Order: sequence, then structure tokens, then C-alpha cells
Amino acid sequence: MAEYRVYYSTGWTVLDDDTRTATEYTDTGFRSPPRPYTERENAEADDRALTVQQEANRQSIEAALADALATLQAIIDTPNSTINSSPAPYIKDLARASRRQIRLLIRRLDGTS
Repeated sequence: MAEYRVYYSTGWTVLDDDTRTATEYTDTGFRSPPRPYTERENAEADDRALTVQQEANRQSIEAALADALATLQAIIDTPNSTINSSPAPYIKDLARASRRQIRLLIRRLDGTS
């Protein structure tokens, strides 16, 4: 549950982004019934959700790039004589790693990842 608290000098508000409701509390113990988010609170919740999604996307991209780097390092570490005797698998690994990087870059540039 995505829940946030906003504190004031006389109490606080609990914002529930899942239900898009706000509940206000006072220092004296009063609790208001949940109310729908205001336009501003909705916009702020949308911003928080976008930030969470962007962070997840960033982590996914970093993991995919780390995998591609590992593949490229394995090719670099392979002796030339081994590659020269049967280059096709190494060329394909290199092409796959490059293709993954290019796809990630394209998605990143058009905002879909």
C-alpha cells in the first residue's frame, strides 16, 4: 500500500495513493472520514507513481546492460585461436549484445522503457 503522511503544526494527513483518499488527523485525536484526493493531491500521486515506474525502468535497463557487458567481456576473454577456429557463436553473441543495447537505447529515447 502506498501511503504517505503530511505533517502540519496541528496534525497530519494520511494520503493513500492506492485508493486516492486522504484522512486527516489532529493532535487532539480527531480523525476525519476519508475523502477523495484533491486535484493537487491526484497530480502529486501521479508524479510519485511515475517516479516509481521510472526507477523500476532504470533498474531494468541497468540489469540488461550489465548482462550485455558480461557477454562482451566473455568474448574479449576468449582466446583468439578459439574464436578463429569457430567464429560464428562469438559473432552471434556480439550481435545479440549489441542488439539488446540498441533496443534499450531506442526505448529509452522514446520513453517507453
